Amino acid sequence: MNRFGISANLLSLGALDFGLIVDGAVVVIGNTLRRLGLKRTETRRSLTTAERLSVAAASAREMARPAAFGQAIILLVYAPLLMFEGVEGKMFGPMGATVMLALAAAPAVAALLVREPKADHEETRLTRAAKGRYQPLLAHAIARPRRVLAGAGVALLAGVLAFLTLGARVRAAIG
Repeated sequence: MNRFGISANLLSLGALDFGLIVDGAVVVIGNTLRRLGLKRTETRRSLTTAERLSVAAASAREMARPAAFGQAIILLVYAPLLMFEGVEGKMFGPMGATVMLALAAAPAVAALLVREPKADHEETRLTRAAKGRYQPLLAHAIARPRRVLAGAGVALLAGVLAFLTLGARVRAAIG
């Protein structure tokens, strides 16, 4: 932020604190950590900075497609904030720039600052329990795609109907 002249106001730092960069950055960082651990196990030594950056770049490329849509949406949402002028620009511009820079820099920062994990990690009891409940539900949904799409359509229709009736009681009471 200092390098680009972005002020560290509460909005810009709060945007990061509230988890607005979670979507794509966490996916890429998780994959980067997994690959760093595998590479360390493979080489049986600590990795050099160049090796860590190479692994991070490969990890980001691997996860580019799955994470790209979420990151692109976030970047597009924040881009107009950079166009504000006056008080609005001073308040919201740094926040938009901070989030956009954090999304773009997450893999490199993870490669340089995060400890190398061990590749042979164990699942916790909570993770095993969650997987035990989730996997049968996922298999059931995958086996019945038409039912899942129908359910999603019904939920969408309910949302549209709810949106169209927003404020109807207030308008009826006033009118």
